[in-house]
Amino acid sequence: MRVSVISRSDAGLGARMLFLLCCAAFSALAGAAIAVSVRGSESPRPAPILDSALNIDWLDQPWSGDDAPVLTIEREIDALDRSHALTRGVVDGWKPAGDSADGGQWFRYGYGMYRWGHGHTYHFAFACQCDEALRDMGLVPGPHPRRYVRLGFILAARHLECRRPLLPVAQRLLKSDPADYTVRWCYVNLRACDYPRVTIEQTIASAEDLRRMDPKKAGAYELLGRFHRVRAGQPDLAGNPERRRAELEASAGAYSRCLELATCSEELKADIREKLKRVQASLAH
Repeated sequence: MRVSVISRSDAGLGARMLFLLCCAAFSALAGAAIAVSVRGSESPRPAPILDSALNIDWLDQPWSGDDAPVLTIEREIDALDRSHALTRGVVDGWKPAGDSADGGQWFRYGYGMYRWGHGHTYHFAFACQCDEALRDMGLVPGPHPRRYVRLGFILAARHLECRRPLLPVAQRLLKSDPADYTVRWCYVNLRACDYPRVTIEQTIASAEDLRRMDPKKAGAYELLGRFHRVRAGQPDLAGNPERRRAELEASAGAYSRCLELATCSEELKADIREKLKRVQASLAH
């Protein structure tokens, strides 16, 4: 049995498919404005979906009242990240051995993996280990501190299959901290993939709200680039070339601004550049 150290102290089918595919392409890019370099030679592949990782009921449980232990761990890891001392080897050394009962150690490993590989959603090994950390964090009995749940939410938000059960978790996190940019990015992205319940116009408006929250962060511009591009491809604009062009221009502008601001890996920047080229090619026709 696990005992937590932390918990006790702390408008057509085609359009719809296009939209869902575009959402899936970037579902894991939460907070891509702050990232570190990924080391590794794995070819880009979709992140695995682990059944155990999708058991996320624990994220919606009551919180414990003490965030101090996990905040201490966050500060230590953030300092290592800023000094470029947070390496893959360091993070791997934090992985708890066997059936660890220490929730603090699982948080250290999960948060370390998240910070080391932040924004690198195509890195297959990174995705596997994030899933593992999420799974085992959930096996540690709660209630957990809010920051523990926040990390679990961010890791789980990479899985579009989780979007509906995760929405209330995001709402609760944002109610306690409306200025949490990363959680709000995840929330906007998850709601966007809930088409047609949420319209493309609503998603664009939500991404604009995120941009206004912090215009110097790249994440909102990636969303705007993607959402305007989807809007330009919807059937109702096929007979409205001026409106379609305006949407494509908005997409190109947002992707360009994203590249100016992004500090994510070259792998992800290259992917954004490729999307920008496709939008520019559409504008040229």
